[in-house]
Amino acid sequence: MANSGHEHPQLALAQWLASHRLEFVAGFRHAIDSTCALHSHAGMEIVHHPRGSGRTALADGRSFDFAAGDVVVYPADLAHDQRMAEAGEDFCVQLRIPAGAPSVLAEWWQVRQLDDPFAIGELQLLSRVQREDGPLEKLALDLRATALVARLAALAGRAAPRGGDDLADRARRWIRAHLHEIDSVQEVAEALGVSPDYLRHAFTRRHGTSLVRWLAEARIQQAKDLLLHSQMPLKDIARACAFANEQYFSAVFRKLTGTTPGAFRGRRA
Repeated sequence: MANSGHEHPQLALAQWLASHRLEFVAGFRHAIDSTCALHSHAGMEIVHHPRGSGRTALADGRSFDFAAGDVVVYPADLAHDQRMAEAGEDFCVQLRIPAGAPSVLAEWWQVRQLDDPFAIGELQLLSRVQREDGPLEKLALDLRATALVARLAALAGRAAPRGGDDLADRARRWIRAHLHEIDSVQEVAEALGVSPDYLRHAFTRRHGTSLVRWLAEARIQQAKDLLLHSQMPLKDIARACAFANEQYFSAVFRKLTGTTPGAFRGRRA
């Protein structure tokens, strides 16, 4: 879990769970072979994908991939869908969160490739049972559900959304693969299925620089290689690196490197 200057999220969650418990609501399983439409739940939902893969989109514009073995924890009232690339099955556990819970339980988070025997066993059990009426049976299910959330939070490495970091890394990979054809951040966001504003925020948080600047730096790095290892005219290098024209290319090059493209090329002599 990342520490943003406040109490460590994992420690805050552990301290809160030491004196509180979550309430088990229901468990169920269902096969899914195409699309599960946008929906939400009144409480937290834990979804284990023992088989199958696909992509989930959230109502706020974020999206992420999931694969067989992954677990996704959705907070209450967060609308989400599932679009399957490979048919599979969902093991679902629904919980109710008491008032005053740490903010981490109001976020979504993900555990990749779950291989923890305790967590897998509890997901298999809780996804098969319904709410019990007896007080001791109810207590047992609540305690098991609470322990499951604690274990999954520990396995996640941080009980906060990982999607933003995954998205930022995917953005860098996509930009490198399409550097010659990108005109704007809007294009990158559309390719990744998120809003431009969310992508900018996630990228800056993850990499400590703006997406616009990183895109410019990637283009300039490519231009440096062409300047040093080719005889291409500056106007052709500008075009190859997706700059609007030679003048704009030269201005950005000078701003980021402190020298002109021609002077930089002269260094190879």
